[in-house]
Amino acid sequence: MTLSSPAMIDPTLCLAVLVVFYAVYQAAAIICNVFFHPLSAIPGPWYAAASDTWLLLHAAKFMQVTIVHDLFRRYGPIVRIGPRRIVIRDHATMKSVYCVNKLHKSTFYKALIAYALLLLLFAPWSADVQPTEIITTIR
Repeated sequence: MTLSSPAMIDPTLCLAVLVVFYAVYQAAAIICNVFFHPLSAIPGPWYAAASDTWLLLHAAKFMQVTIVHDLFRRYGPIVRIGPRRIVIRDHATMKSVYCVNKLHKSTFYKALIAYALLLLLFAPWSADVQPTEIITTIR
């Protein structure tokens, strides 16, 4: 090889390096999901924490519901079924997870309500449209 010729890169070597990097990345992601993820304290099978593939295979066989039900029997009311997925069976636990009692409405929503009230007060009514029908369609 002379200095004037361009360096040739072997395509199979480049592909092999990419495959190795991808395998190392996936192995690191699995280790992080199983041991160091914030959801790692939630009980469930280790393979569920590693990947969503197992659940996809059961869903393809139409067995997802029975598998999740069996996991509830085995692990309790909260089960980790994926790297970023949990399922909750207990109502009290669900209330503690979603502890919002009242959702705050944005100013856009409040403006819509104000507009609807203005329509109710100042719009000319015909005989076939009642104000109660408009209120129920707004809610």
